[in-house]
Amino acid sequence: MDKKIESYIVHEEILKDHSTDGLRSGEGAVASLKDGSLYMVYSDFAGGADHDKANLIERRSHDGGITWSEPRILLSTPENALNLMSVSLCELKNKSLAVVYLKKTSNSDCIPHIMISKDNALSWGKPVAIITRPGYYVVNNDRLIQLSSGHLLLPYNYYGDNPDFGKVEAAICGCSISDDSGITWRLSKTEIKVKPENAIMPKLIDENNPRALVDVKVGRVQCQEPGVVELANGKICMWCRTPGGYAYHAFSVDGGDTWSDFKPITEFSMPCGPQSIARLPGSNRLIMLYNDRDGVPYGNSQYHWRRPLTIAVSDDNALTWRRHGLLEPETVPSNCYYSICFHRDNVVFTYYEGIMEMHKVCAPRNLTSLKLKIIKKSYFEL
Repeated sequence: MDKKIESYIVHEEILKDHSTDGLRSGEGAVASLKDGSLYMVYSDFAGGADHDKANLIERRSHDGGITWSEPRILLSTPENALNLMSVSLCELKNKSLAVVYLKKTSNSDCIPHIMISKDNALSWGKPVAIITRPGYYVVNNDRLIQLSSGHLLLPYNYYGDNPDFGKVEAAICGCSISDDSGITWRLSKTEIKVKPENAIMPKLIDENNPRALVDVKVGRVQCQEPGVVELANGKICMWCRTPGGYAYHAFSVDGGDTWSDFKPITEFSMPCGPQSIARLPGSNRLIMLYNDRDGVPYGNSQYHWRRPLTIAVSDDNALTWRRHGLLEPETVPSNCYYSICFHRDNVVFTYYEGIMEMHKVCAPRNLTSLKLKIIKKSYFEL
């Protein structure tokens, strides 16, 4: 049974409302700075599509996220690029702050970049490309982590230098690794995808839509939008979304250099939408944000709707999961591309909140407004 969240809500608001103008703001991150403030960066798009112009916007809060400064441009899209998007923030052990973002130059050139600040995001060093191998990389927002060893991990989805995004075999997942606090980077020794023998059938199937199962039946499930988290036992868990009815995960015992095979997270049915996982500070418990589609047949027109925004927990290092509650109810059209920040006794979340649109059919527009929600940390300890 879901644990009721209402009495644990500290604050919530729409920070940037695009419910009527067709634009979008999101795919951001929040960092808890050493001076006690919160710092947020997100992408502000000039349109509604992935390739539209987008600037990086910064805002600050000095009261735990209840009020925020006015938006300021941190970085503008260069003239020779499509956009800047998908922000990660990470306060490093050396007290610097790292911001990572994608610089998308074309439909075949999308590279993660990093900047470092040594003064609580008041000034920044020069942007540096994290990966020199050419091609198109997908790196979701809020994905950069620093391990207890000090190493930095940035998971990516690589499509090569001549992408065919619809081709199942095209996408592979790996990590870029830094051993010196983000100054230099190298690729992980292995990159992985979902092997056909490890792909499984969805829980429920819409018998009226057999074509939806063709790829799954032959084991052709594409791994997309990976994330990583350090477990209490020292292993690293990498997860990815797929269009095959489940998220999949793999494990590393050497700090993210080599990986086990991707296997499905079988407890929940999930659409082709991103998940986020973080470990509660001072605890072995993991929390996962995802869209739960249990009860909706795979192949149904509503299966890949990104709702409701659900919380799951794991107390055995990501081996098993159980549903904990709802961060947003089923009545919200869609939520996706989450960030998670632990700040004092609270957890600060940001994500897209979508709207319903009527074209040929009524369906959610996923990438719309920027939502902020702050929950007492004690809720996730129940």
